[in-house]
This record gives sequence, C-alpha cells and structure tokens, in this order.
Amino acid sequence: NVMTEQDFDQFSAVMAALCEYYGKPKLSDMAVGLYFAALLEYPLADVQQGLTAHINNPDSGQFFPKAADVIRALEGSSETRASAAWAKVRHAIERVGHMPSVVFDDAVIHAVVADMGGWVQLSTITYDELPFRERDFLRFYRAYMGRDLGDYPRKLAGMAEIENTAAGHAVAEPQLLGDAKRCLAVMQGGSDKPRLTVQPLSALPQELRGVLGDLRGSNDDFGGAA
Repeated sequence: NVMTEQDFDQFSAVMAALCEYYGKPKLSDMAVGLYFAALLEYPLADVQQGLTAHINNPDSGQFFPKAADVIRALEGSSETRASAAWAKVRHAIERVGHMPSVVFDDAVIHAVVADMGGWVQLSTITYDELPFRERDFLRFYRAYMGRDLGDYPRKLAGMAEIENTAAGHAVAEPQLLGDAKRCLAVMQGGSDKPRLTVQPLSALPQELRGVLGDLRGSNDDFGGAA
C-alpha cells in the first residue's frame, strides 16, 4: 500500500512532532506537501519507520531529515539499491532465462534493461561478459533513480513473445519477479510505446515544418548542405 490523501492529516501530525523533536519551527503546509509528495509511494507506517531510523542514526540523526534521508533509511544508498537490483536481474538471468517475458517489481530495472538492449540481449550474455554488463547496469540504475523514467516498457519481452508476435500467435503471460503487487504497479505505470521513437524528417507534423526550414537555413549559414 502507498499513502493516499486520507493519510495527509496524520502525516502532517508526524511532521509536526518531528519539528518539535528537533526544536524547529512548524513546517508550512506547502513544505509538508513537498515531503508528502516525495514519500507518496511508501505506506505511512514505513515513512514513520524511516524517520525513526534516521533519528537513531549516529552519523546523521542530529540533523532534521530531508525526504531523501527517509528513503535512504528505508532502501539504503543508491549503491546499495543498484546492487540489490542487479542481484535480482542476475538471478533472473540464471533461473528464468531469455525465453519468457518478465516483469520485475522495480520500474527502474525495466528502464535500464530496455536501454541496454532489452531482456533477450541482456539475458543471453556470456559469463565472461557479466562483469562488464553489471558495471553498465549499476551506472544506468544510479543515474535513473529518482528521475522521470519516461515510457518504460510495462514488461520485458522474452524470445517466446517476440517470435510468437511475429508469427501472429498468442502470447503467454509474463512471469512476475519479486513482490506481485509491485510488479502489477510497474505494469500499470509502464507503456507499450518504444523506448526510442525513430522516424524520418518527412514524418514531422505540419506545425514543425517551419522549424525544419529554419534548421536548414542555419546549416546553409554555417556551410552545411543545401
């Protein structure tokens, strides 16, 4: 479960108690709203748990927490989260393989795998390639954390789905890897659009043709092709 609008009053009370604990002025409604929006994907009980963990942290507990501190307390550092995500992916490569389509319980994994060439390409790498692909995965994952993922794929297509779709046959349901509810949330938030849209200039809508003409004129000015 995640926080809903019905949790806002109780969340506000928690934040007021936090201000009292740290001897800080009460936060404005707008500031509380910013915290609430940043932590919206977590249940209220988990948020309270994260706040308590931050308060008890001997290194940073003396400072008033930001939303990122709560998330770090709940899920670990970016390095820890990226490593945990790669462990899921590697386990799936070894145990599930490239034939079935899969859905992880982490949308960031879907975005990263899509940008690394897709599930089939990643899950058919050799053992010698694993350290290099792990390095790439960790780098992409840390870069995508906390950012808009765009149109990430709702599922990662396996070879069976790719072949059956091309042949016009029925496609099997994907395998859910991890927490089932989170997997369904990943599917719901995903898209069937391609991660990268490819089209010729001639496919531009009419309202953009003038921009294309301006660009061509700029190329002429700098010695570009006519």
